[in-house]
Amino acid sequence: MCQSCEQRLGRDEDYVKRLAYQDNGTLGVMGLVDPATAVRPRGNPIGTYARAFPIRHLDCLTVARFAASVFWRAHVAERARIDSLFLWNPQAEALRLFVLGEKPLPERFCLTMWAISEGEELDTVHSRTLATPSTAKKGTNSQHQFIVAGLMFTLTTGSRSASSLCLACSPTPHLLIQDWQHIAFLRKLTHAAVSAEPKGRGAKAARLASIPASTRRQ
Repeated sequence: MCQSCEQRLGRDEDYVKRLAYQDNGTLGVMGLVDPATAVRPRGNPIGTYARAFPIRHLDCLTVARFAASVFWRAHVAERARIDSLFLWNPQAEALRLFVLGEKPLPERFCLTMWAISEGEELDTVHSRTLATPSTAKKGTNSQHQFIVAGLMFTLTTGSRSASSLCLACSPTPHLLIQDWQHIAFLRKLTHAAVSAEPKGRGAKAARLASIPASTRRQ
């Protein structure tokens, strides 16, 4: 990409980095929400029981651009590890135009941010997890996600969209908090990390150290 685009994307990445898991063991975004404002949203994007915190005071458009840029970059990347993402070209083009600021996201085309928690605790058990963009459901009514340092970002379209929660199009965007064990994608990811074969001395021990003890016992 050109230098201008690299700088544009870099500014968005720097902002989201402050919301993710920090070196001091905290999830940055949790210091910016009031626990007393939590609500139980209706019709959330992936059909699970979650809590939601209003985050209109954050720069939600910057967060939305970051998420859109990751999905778009994964779509155009020629790497095998991105093969699990399935976007139609018109969907990817809509993301590109949104990131450039040339057009808003299409109607019923929503980006949401999740904090991955364990039970009712407002911390994350996936603080060191990175999962590249992948697709849970293809087509018009699609669902896609990726994870970075305790935060999960979802892209939903059509009937699966959640415009009332969207970072880009809702007048009252929300941060969603969800127990990872209630999300099939995260259960599969955790199982894969636990069962993966080590690729170097101490590699398996290092992976297990990043997985909750309750999961390792299951």
